[in-house]
Amino acid sequence: MTADEKQAFDSGKPPLPLVVSVVTRGVVVNDVDVAHDVPFTLHTGTGRVALTATVDVGHAGISALFGAGEGTLAGMSGIFDASGAAVNAPPLALTVQPHRELRESCQGERITLERIAAPEVAGMVGNPTSRRACVRVPRGYAEHPDRRYPVIYALPGLLSNDGAVMAGYHLEPTR
Repeated sequence: MTADEKQAFDSGKPPLPLVVSVVTRGVVVNDVDVAHDVPFTLHTGTGRVALTATVDVGHAGISALFGAGEGTLAGMSGIFDASGAAVNAPPLALTVQPHRELRESCQGERITLERIAAPEVAGMVGNPTSRRACVRVPRGYAEHPDRRYPVIYALPGLLSNDGAVMAGYHLEPTR
């Protein structure tokens, strides 16, 4: 990230578009042994930059960036000049992040949380193979099991969750 972006992160309240930008520029490195210095190459561009790292020890996925998962490690380097040539970046001191219990967003009247086994999404970093599906049903659904209803699939995007999606929809049957 640039020096200005680092300053925004250091303030503790970076704007969401900046967080999205930094996450989408991220590089996934698999199987890191944090007990040893691990040299690797990144293409940072040029200018005054800083590096940030999150080690997803508990395989929480993208939510590890926000404190989910057990034993997540995170840290940021100091700012250094990336001149375009090979440079040694300052070390990143990784510390265990406090575990935050995320509030369950899939709850409320006529809303249920379903879990779907999906082993085909295991991926190269060992992400969980259980997927959430937050389901909201219209009024009268339980009383009319033979009635057919339209289905809308609303999937959360990067840095969103099913609660944000569900809050935007008010599904009622039309007559």
